[in-house]
Amino acid sequence: GAAAGAVQIADTALRLSRKAYGFLCEIKDAKKDIVALRDALRDAESNIRSLRNYIDEFAKSKNATVEFEILPETITRAIQGFRDDMDILKGILP
Repeated sequence: GAAAGAVQIADTALRLSRKAYGFLCEIKDAKKDIVALRDALRDAESNIRSLRNYIDEFAKSKNATVEFEILPETITRAIQGFRDDMDILKGILP
């Protein structure tokens, strides 16, 4: 359902962000803006990882009622937006 799709999107976004973060870490003598980008990417990855874990637990919850089984659109949009940003970043980085 929606939760499984959101988890799959989050997993892909996390994989892309790890690759981008690794690349940014390899840049020697990086300027302050590159260091700030790297740190922001690390923080975003941490937040998406937490959100992904929440979604995974939400999907497995036996106490969830039918009314609450659909993830809020805000969550799915946030994950999709992060994934889209990572796809763009992947296209920019070597």
